Amino acid sequence: MKLASGFLLLAATALAGVPAAKVAEREIVWREAQQGGATFPEPAVADASAGCQATTGVARSGGVLFSLRCPGALGTTSAHPAYVGFRLKNGWKVKDTRVVVAGQSKAGFDLDKPAPDSDQPFLKGKLWAGPGGEVLIEVYVKVEGPKGTSYYR
Repeated sequence: MKLASGFLLLAATALAGVPAAKVAEREIVWREAQQGGATFPEPAVADASAGCQATTGVARSGGVLFSLRCPGALGTTSAHPAYVGFRLKNGWKVKDTRVVVAGQSKAGFDLDKPAPDSDQPFLKGKLWAGPGGEVLIEVYVKVEGPKGTSYYR
C-alpha cells in the first residue's frame, strides 16, 4: 500500500509541475493575410447586365467585407471567395467564424465557413439581392495558436 500511495503522490506532483500551454486567440487581419500570400479575387456576378455591383474589401476591424447592391429593376447573385491559397503557420488553427450584417434590404446571403481546427481559413460567400436590394456582411475568422508566434509567414 505504501508504494501505491507514494506513486500517486509522485504522479500528482509531476503533473502539477507541467506549465500549461500558452495559447493566443485573434482574428485574421486582411493586410497580414495578403502579406502571407492570401488572395481575395473579385466576386463573380451572376448577371452583370442587371446593373448590380459586387465588391470584396476590408471590413472595419480588418476582416473581409462582402457587398452586393442592385439599384435597378433587376436582382442577381454573386460569389465572393476570400483567403484563397492561404495556410495558417506556426501551429495556428481556425477556431471560429464571426459574421456581422452591416446592411441588408431585399437581399440575403449564405456562407461556406472554414472548418474548425483547419489550417486553411478559406471562405466563400454567396450573396443575392432583388430589385433595389443590397447586402453587406463583414466576416471575421478567429484563429488560435501558440502565444508569441504569428499565424502567417
